[in-house]
Amino acid sequence: MKRLAVLTAIITCIACGGSDHLGPTDQGDGHERIVIESIPYDVIGQSRLTFRRFLDVVPVGAGMVTLDGSTKTAATHFSHSVLPIEASPDGSSVVYLTATDYNNKQRQFDVSVSGLDSPAQTDLAGPGGGRRFPSWTPDGSKVVYAESEDWSGSFPTKIVSQSPTPGAARDTLWQAAGCERVESPHANGAGDIVFIYYPVLPNCVGEAHIARKKPGQATEIVYGPGSVLLYTPAWSPDGTEIAFFEQPAPQAVGPTYMVDLKAMSADGSNVRTLSTVQSYVATENWSLCWGADGSALFFSLGDSPTEAHIYAVPATGGTAVAVTTQAAVADESVSCPR
Repeated sequence: MKRLAVLTAIITCIACGGSDHLGPTDQGDGHERIVIESIPYDVIGQSRLTFRRFLDVVPVGAGMVTLDGSTKTAATHFSHSVLPIEASPDGSSVVYLTATDYNNKQRQFDVSVSGLDSPAQTDLAGPGGGRRFPSWTPDGSKVVYAESEDWSGSFPTKIVSQSPTPGAARDTLWQAAGCERVESPHANGAGDIVFIYYPVLPNCVGEAHIARKKPGQATEIVYGPGSVLLYTPAWSPDGTEIAFFEQPAPQAVGPTYMVDLKAMSADGSNVRTLSTVQSYVATENWSLCWGADGSALFFSLGDSPTEAHIYAVPATGGTAVAVTTQAAVADESVSCPR
């Protein structure tokens, strides 16, 4: 898929142009060229889905798409900068990564917030290194993201929450001790944070686990090791279950991999496989969310080197069903506003 190529092109453009940020207004996005195919709204049920669609055609373009299962309607919106993107719980705003000036060594990526249809961008200010994996708290009052000490953001060692307003204070929710690192933090309504966790090892190389951090309590490992890779843990709407992707071992090296979509109780019990899917290796494009009523899960999946689509699976388990089917597009960063 195209995410890494697009990201490389964006960073190169920034390095040449020397601007402070590449935000939504810095280049034409081509979102007006997005066409919505026939959508199986019965698969969506009463949920809303918001995702980014990248057009793999000439001229290229990108934009946001909202599918509303209750009204059986689709809408296109302005595109926003670098993936990943997540819609706010009420569906009015999006949080996403913004590439900074390539020569700015404070950090390579900022976390930014915009209205879904607005190019006006708020960059979450404050000290800190590179930032990754932004998401919303369930009430939409704060953004949670991973942060590294260095400018690149490639080794996140901290989880931070911050109100999406200029000059808002930053709260550190988790801080590494030694060679720990984190990915993909996600909060539930009780303030518990679930994340991909790489624990301390002497050589700073370890296997991925899923960890949970309750406010004021120690980090608790709730799943792993034993898998090759773990991705995108996501709380259910009621905050009692966690869904995630697991790439089991061993698998032969190839263009595609079999990946398990799993769910478990918040304490790590009752682990079950909901569906097994085949995906191309652009794993960083994966995203996962629960529908508003918790009856289904939705995720993006690479169908070929250049295409990705949105799929649905019942929360009780079953075969993945395609929600989007348009050719020559990459549908990524799906989120489920309430």
